[in-house]
Amino acid sequence: MTPQEKELLTSSVHKMIDQYLIDPDNFELDLNALDLRIKLKGEKWGGVVDKPVARFLLDLDKRLYQELAKVGIELPPSKHGVVALRIEEGSMEAFLEYAKGILSEFRKMKPATQILVLVTILGIFGLTMGPDIIEKLEEKGIEEARSKERVELVKAVAAISQNTRDLQQPVRTLVDTMAKDDQIILPGAANPMKKDEVKKALVKATRSKVTSYYVDFPYIVEELSTRKPGEWEIVLALGDTSFRAKMQITEEEISELLAKFHEAHKNGTDIAPDLQVTAEINDKGVRGAFVAGLGEPRERSVKLSDALAKEAERARAANADESKSGD
Repeated sequence: MTPQEKELLTSSVHKMIDQYLIDPDNFELDLNALDLRIKLKGEKWGGVVDKPVARFLLDLDKRLYQELAKVGIELPPSKHGVVALRIEEGSMEAFLEYAKGILSEFRKMKPATQILVLVTILGIFGLTMGPDIIEKLEEKGIEEARSKERVELVKAVAAISQNTRDLQQPVRTLVDTMAKDDQIILPGAANPMKKDEVKKALVKATRSKVTSYYVDFPYIVEELSTRKPGEWEIVLALGDTSFRAKMQITEEEISELLAKFHEAHKNGTDIAPDLQVTAEINDKGVRGAFVAGLGEPRERSVKLSDALAKEAERARAANADESKSGD
């Protein structure tokens, strides 16, 4: 995807999030407006549905149902599934699009749930926009951003974004079945790519993007401050690692935390409260974070050191794959 295509898609997604923020009660997801389709072209796709394509359709549906179930969303059962194949008569192109009735089913869901469907479908098609969407959700006023529904939505978006590699697996498997001269146009892109080109594009996108993790822990609070009224930031430390995080908790919780911090500072000691922290991490370290709550670790929480090690290993593997593909 060219920078221009990426910018156009990002702009379209941002417009959808803006529509949700302006009037969340009446938001309706319009996936057709994003044109998130995969186009296949080549001798292999000449008017038949072979095993690789059939497997891709089934894997795509299964992955979508599984990932949404992880954040408590159950899609309605459908004999048509989520994705269907359309082959135009007289054409060598096969178009993957949404199955009959599924878009209307999406629109029946709660608005916040529709946003999670959007994030999941973007991730499945190799478009990891979770961090962008989280940032957009946090723009609409600090009090609204701390509303219960908004906080829960941000948490769920972050949870889905943790599974970037798994979400992309159906697309990667399909690409592996392509013949040398077959072509594919990925969602959000205008130009077709051959097998080697698209594999490099997916590797690059995976390596350059951050992954969201729950890294809940009783971190030492090094700093708790505000630069603008109501916008609090915290500096957390664990061993030799420290990072800054935004505060997405209530004013009452912040006041209680601030009082304990000041009292400890007077006594020359530290506080290390149990914090629920969502961090955006890549091989360079923690690239962004926010405190989502206080209390015991959430389900799927991992050690910060494990998350950092996983992203470092992911980058090493991606570099190795790219080196092999270039040989």
